Amino acid sequence: MDADAFRSNLAATIAWCRPRFDNDRRKSSLRSDDLKPSIIITSSDDITSSDDLPPVHRAVNSLVDRRASLLGRGDIDNIERDGRLFGFYVRQTLFDGVSEMETKGFIDETNTPPWDSWVCMVGELLVSWVPPAMVEDVQLAIVCNAEECIAWLSDIADDPFVEDLRQNQLVW
Repeated sequence: MDADAFRSNLAATIAWCRPRFDNDRRKSSLRSDDLKPSIIITSSDDITSSDDLPPVHRAVNSLVDRRASLLGRGDIDNIERDGRLFGFYVRQTLFDGVSEMETKGFIDETNTPPWDSWVCMVGELLVSWVPPAMVEDVQLAIVCNAEECIAWLSDIADDPFVEDLRQNQLVW
């Protein structure tokens, strides 16, 4: 994915999520039926090898396309840099539920962020946007995450995709 496509996906994600996020309904407000993906990771059996990733990629891409269609064009090219960008390496999760506890359901028991917040998936890395009100709780989840499958995008090193985003000033 190139920087322009990422920028467009990110702007659409923020435009979709910002008015829908409700801190009192943090577990459900960004898991809308409108964008519910065809695949939801529920156990370690769902992704056991790299061969299991293409259906997940298709589900993420379909969600991104659906969101763009529902939003229309509007003013989604302007990215207000609030919140944080979050990375989840889907094959590294232990499904321990700690992140769900720390974020009171914003991140689920599999370490997956809410699907409305998904920006893209490259390789094993699912990128999402975290609203400002959730940054502190998500930070606690990152610190408590034993398998280190979740991180702020700004803290991920040695990933060519993230480095490209960083060079294009799309990581904060």
